[in-house]
Amino acid sequence: MVRGLLLDARSAMASPNRNARTAVVLGRLLGVAFLVCFATGVYSYFLQQPLPWMRFPTRPAQLYQFTQGVHITAGIAIIPLLLAKLNTVMPALVQTPPLRGPLHLLERLSIAVFVASAIVQVTTGLLNTYQWYPWPFPFKQVHNALAYVLIGSLVLHIGVKLPLITRYWRKRDSYDEHGRFVVDPAAGSELLSPIQEERGASTGPDAAPQAVASYPRGITGRVLRWVDGFPAEPARPGRGGIKIRRGRPIEMCINGGWPDD
Repeated sequence: MVRGLLLDARSAMASPNRNARTAVVLGRLLGVAFLVCFATGVYSYFLQQPLPWMRFPTRPAQLYQFTQGVHITAGIAIIPLLLAKLNTVMPALVQTPPLRGPLHLLERLSIAVFVASAIVQVTTGLLNTYQWYPWPFPFKQVHNALAYVLIGSLVLHIGVKLPLITRYWRKRDSYDEHGRFVVDPAAGSELLSPIQEERGASTGPDAAPQAVASYPRGITGRVLRWVDGFPAEPARPGRGGIKIRRGRPIEMCINGGWPDD
């Protein structure tokens, strides 16, 4: 029963945009933003509480103002990027089986630490810009310590997902000549749909008709197809696309032909 519920939830969350390539692209942006925040934050912390041997430049006079502006800007940019990344990897939260062994358990625990620390770090940092501290712990010390936990869990996460990252790092290796995402089960992605996991094969041309058929007509359908990465309009007959005959129950076929009446 539980496995059936997980499979149903995974199927409901399946979307062409929720794939490994999207996760890698968002992860790159998040990684850069986290590193910028970490570097500028460490600079600010040791500038205020330097070790005895530390020396810092005093010119230009606006250097600290610039680094803190970059720190806050990158921190705010993390919020939508983190939400987009979590939305992309949502199907991985209901994978079956939930745990495949001790190493998989440690991997998921590290991801939980990373996500939790990122949410706390960004939230407290944003409230700090308003000088509002509704928590009982000292902000500066906790914010600094949590930064090292965040970067450590990020490095661990990148190390675990490195084969998947290298597989989908480049766009040309992630999509075929028709613009369809190339599924590679050997890469170890946890975002495959239940059907793809069972078959262990790349997404074929039959996946597009099933998805397009579920969209409503009109501008709403166009917007939803654009969000999910499908063409805004069906392809013309004879060009290997998807064709829908109006005024009848939806009938579709590939390569421009029609099923026999």
